Amino acid sequence: MNEGSKPVAERVLKRAAYLEENSNKDLYNFSLSECEKLIKALGARTLGSARSSFMVVRYYIRWAISEGLRDNNLNPLDTVAGEDYYLTLVDNSESMLFTKFRIDITVADLVNAQDSAIVQCLFEGIMGTGYSEILNLKKVDLIGTEESTFIPLIDDKAGERKLEVSRKLIDLLRDAAREDIYQYKNGEASENAKYTEISLANNEYIFRSGGTNLKNEDMKASSHLILRRLKTVEEVLDYVNFTAINIRKSGMLSILKTILFNADGKLIKNKMSSDDENLIAKQFNIKPASFYNYKREFLNLDTVRKIYQL
Repeated sequence: MNEGSKPVAERVLKRAAYLEENSNKDLYNFSLSECEKLIKALGARTLGSARSSFMVVRYYIRWAISEGLRDNNLNPLDTVAGEDYYLTLVDNSESMLFTKFRIDITVADLVNAQDSAIVQCLFEGIMGTGYSEILNLKKVDLIGTEESTFIPLIDDKAGERKLEVSRKLIDLLRDAAREDIYQYKNGEASENAKYTEISLANNEYIFRSGGTNLKNEDMKASSHLILRRLKTVEEVLDYVNFTAINIRKSGMLSILKTILFNADGKLIKNKMSSDDENLIAKQFNIKPASFYNYKREFLNLDTVRKIYQL
């Protein structure tokens, strides 16, 4: 493998590790549909990018067959190839919403807990005015989260609330709180770059700025920190529309999916009840007037079917 293709291979195999864990199956035993799911999850924006990911998986399975690792000697990617096929793997959508699976693999892809925790916060309903619910989080707020997954939040304008979050988010917040070094470009900064990593401010907050000449190190980070980090995620993972608002809306839609469909993808109800609406509104701190607009815009059965292909 040449030097130029190594970053592609590392990214593909890192994504594959997430799928392997969830399917309890090694990549070299993936079926064609599972290989396609992996490649599409990488969100290739060009034919060349899709082809590169395809080749990594195909050669990996060929290697596994030669080593006697695959359950059979048939490489599913040897039965398909060509420009027309690669085009089916290209993400041509300009969707402003992301599936839970897409968010999960994105979080798994990020080497800085400071980044992955931000994405997960937004997906689970933590944002606030000027991202203040995120930026106001302090390390002491994690005390007691071994037993409980409720965390205190402070919105600079809307005030305080307590929110129950996932154990996954608690773990990410702990990792972010412990992190003192931030890796540029998700750990993929050029060796010739002036800096490949920076020290984070040593203060009481979970999400902290970094730099070589930090001033006012004890201060809370500004909203620009969230914007910069999401922009970096978008660039290094070749995403589009990966904004805080879209991640937050995707979290709402994910909850709606679990309300309307069962685990097998079977429709169990056509619309939300008032209790369902209250559940989502409370999680995401949504006012009734905004919730009505959200239902018309995206928070409905049609959008769930479209985004989750149900």
